[in-house]
Amino acid sequence: MNTKTYNRIWTCLQLGKTSGQKRVSDAGLVDAIWRYSASKAVENDSRSKASHRSAAADDLGLDRFRLNESQLNAVEDSVAALGSPSPSLKLIWGPPGTGKTKTISTILWAMLLRGHRTLTCAPTNTAVLEVASRVVQLVREFSNGGSGGCFLSDIVLLGNNEKMKVEASHELSAVFLDCRVERLSQCFSPNGGWGHCLRSLMDFLAEPVSKYQLYTDKITKDREEEEKKRNISSNVLDKKNKNIVARCNKGNGHEKDRCNNEGDAQVFVTLSFKDFVRTTHKELTHNLRHCIETLQNDFPREPTTAPNFWCMSDVVEATRVLGALLDAGAGDRHEAWVSDVGDACSPCSVSNDPPCKECRFRKARSLCLEQLEYLRNNLKLPGYYDKRPIEIYLLQRAKSILCTVSTSFRLYNVLPTDNQKPVGGQGQQQRKEAEIFPPLELLVVDEAAQLKECEAMIPLQLPCIRHAVFIGDERQLPALVKSKISENADFGRSIFERLISLGCRKHLLDTQYRMHPEISRFPVWRFYDGKVGDGVNVVSKSHRRRLLRGNMFGPYSFINVRGGRESSEEHSRSPKNTIEIAVVSLIVERLFRGRHI
Repeated sequence: MNTKTYNRIWTCLQLGKTSGQKRVSDAGLVDAIWRYSASKAVENDSRSKASHRSAAADDLGLDRFRLNESQLNAVEDSVAALGSPSPSLKLIWGPPGTGKTKTISTILWAMLLRGHRTLTCAPTNTAVLEVASRVVQLVREFSNGGSGGCFLSDIVLLGNNEKMKVEASHELSAVFLDCRVERLSQCFSPNGGWGHCLRSLMDFLAEPVSKYQLYTDKITKDREEEEKKRNISSNVLDKKNKNIVARCNKGNGHEKDRCNNEGDAQVFVTLSFKDFVRTTHKELTHNLRHCIETLQNDFPREPTTAPNFWCMSDVVEATRVLGALLDAGAGDRHEAWVSDVGDACSPCSVSNDPPCKECRFRKARSLCLEQLEYLRNNLKLPGYYDKRPIEIYLLQRAKSILCTVSTSFRLYNVLPTDNQKPVGGQGQQQRKEAEIFPPLELLVVDEAAQLKECEAMIPLQLPCIRHAVFIGDERQLPALVKSKISENADFGRSIFERLISLGCRKHLLDTQYRMHPEISRFPVWRFYDGKVGDGVNVVSKSHRRRLLRGNMFGPYSFINVRGGRESSEEHSRSPKNTIEIAVVSLIVERLFRGRHI
C-alpha cells in the first residue's frame, strides 16, 4: 500500500502544531471554508452583481471560446472574485458532458492574461493531463505567438514522469517540468550553453580574419606534428615493409586494402577563407538559434525582460540575412571584414536593398553585433547548473502550475514562508528570489467531489492562496475509501459535498453536449431535477445513428444476459462473468465488421 499521500495529509494537518510555526493558512481561506455560513455568504455574494462580473472580464475576449451562458457566468464570477481583498470560494457544479474541462481551461487562460498566479490540482494524473492539454491548446491557438500576453513558458506541468508518461515527443513536453529543466540545463551550461554560443559568434563576427589565421596556424602545426611522427616511425616502417608486401601479395583483396590503409597518412585540408567564414558562421548561428528557441519557449518571462526576447527575434533575422549575404559572396574577401564594424557605405541598410553588396554585408554585420552586445549586457541567466535549483527557479516564476493534489505538497519547499527554509542547496539566494515574485493567488481543483476533505488541505494551506474554485459533481463517483470504518466516519466526504450540504451557492453548467437526449433523459430528471438541457449537437440528426441492426439497439440498450455467474480470480477483488464477456465480445465484433469502431 502506498502511504505517501496519507503521510503528506498528516504533515499538512499538523502544520503549526508541533514545530511552533505560524500557520501558513491564516490568509483566511481555510477558515472561510471550515466556518462557512450560508447567511454570511449570501450577504457577501449580494455585493457582486452580474454587471460587475461582466465588466471584470470585458478585456479577456471570452466570446471567442464559444461558451454557453452558464459557462460564461462561472468564468466571469471566478475572475471577478480575485478583485476582492477577502478570501473567496466558488463552486462549479458540472454534470457529465457539460464542459467542465472547457470551463477550467478558460478560467486558467483568463488568469494568465491577468497575470494571476494559479495552482490547478486534481485527484488523478489523468485529470491533470486533460486540463493541461486543453490549456496548452488554448495558448497555442489564441496567444498569437505571445502577442496576446500568454506564453507556454508561463505554464508548468509538475508530476512523476513514470506515471504521467510525458516523453520528449509528447505535446505536453513543452510544459512538463522535467523536460523543460533538461532543455534549460543545456542553455545554462558554461560549456556549450547560451553564454558560450553568444561569445563565440561575437568573437567570430568581430575578428574573422584573426580567427582564420588561428585556424590555418593550427592546421600547419598539426601537419608538422604528423610529419615528425612519420619521420620517427619511418625506420620501424622500413623494417616492416617486406613483411607487409609479402602478406599483401599473398592475401586476398580485403587484406590488400587493409595493407594499403596502413601506410595512409592523415590528410589535412585547409579551407579557403570564404569557405571558412561560411562554414563557421553556419555552425555558430545554428548553435545560438537552438539556445534562443529554448529560451523563448521555456525561460520564464517578466515585463522587464520583454526587450530581451524581442532582441532574440531580431538576432535570428539578422543572422539569417548575414548568412544569405555570405552565401552570395559578400564576405569572400578579407577587405570586407577588415574595415571597422561601424563603417558602412551610406545610406545602406539591411532592408532597403542598397546597390553595394559589401555595404549591405557590413551593415548587417554591424547590426548583428549590436544586438548580440545588447543581449550580453542585459540578459542575465541564473547561474544554476544542477537540475534541482533550476526546478525551483521555474516553479517560483510560473504563472500557472498544474499537478495532482498529492504532488502539490512539493511546493511547500519551493514557496518558503517566513518560518520555512527552501531546499535545493541554494538557501538564502533562492529565499530572496522567492520574495521578489508574486505568490500563488488562486487554487483551482478539478474533480473536487472525488477529493477527500482532508486531502484538500495539502494545496489549501500553501502560502498566500486566498481564492479557490472547486469544480465537480457530488452526484458522480465519490473519493475511493476501502475501509468500512473510514467510510462510516465520512472519511471520503469532499469539501465540495460538505459545502453544498450547507447551502453554499454553486454555478450549474446546465447544458450537456455528450449524450443522446434519450440517454440523458433519465439521469437529468433523476439526479439533476431536470435542470440540465441538451446541446444543439446532440439533438441534431447527425447525432442519431444506429450502429447495429435490430430494435433492441437504440441510443441505449439494457441486455439481460441469462445463465451467467460471477466468479473471482485468485488475488483479485473484482468479480467477472464469462458469459457477459462473451456477449460483449460478440457485439464489439459486429461493430468492427461494420467499421463503426
